[in-house]
Amino acid sequence: NFNPIKTSSIISKSPFIDVRYFGAKADGVTDDYLAIQKAIDSLSTGQMGIYMPIGNYLISQPLKLKDGTKLIGETKALHGTHTIITYSGTSDFAIKTDSTLVACFGILLENLEVRAPSGDGGIRLGASKYGYGIVNASLRNIGIVNLQKYGAIGLMLQAVVHSDFISVSID
Repeated sequence: NFNPIKTSSIISKSPFIDVRYFGAKADGVTDDYLAIQKAIDSLSTGQMGIYMPIGNYLISQPLKLKDGTKLIGETKALHGTHTIITYSGTSDFAIKTDSTLVACFGILLENLEVRAPSGDGGIRLGASKYGYGIVNASLRNIGIVNLQKYGAIGLMLQAVVHSDFISVSID
């Protein structure tokens, strides 16, 4: 007897959540904001994070990171292909921590290129409305590019402690 495995059972048992499971297309045309944000919001304790395969993920609203959010992109250095997040909004940052949290722990962003041509900035890891900040954040192999709006900020860090930043570039 052959019993096919359901994709949903594989996804739910994986330590990573693939954004395609939530409907992300990564074609640079479709708005993938809702799919990626649903993936972030669905993270539960014990899951490693969100996996974003190679492609261009267009988002119309900022992605809000919560405690323990790990966005892991993909890169193939020999082929020059990688995971791109393109923010089409005209205000705010492309990726930011959720300011309604008391504090935010364990953020990881890895192997991502963030483009925010008309937004206020690329990535904001900042203090909450309670004044607490970010603990144990890691940014690894991150490129923030195509900031064209006057006064745009590539990377804003507020009250970030016990964190590491490896190969982060802002062009």
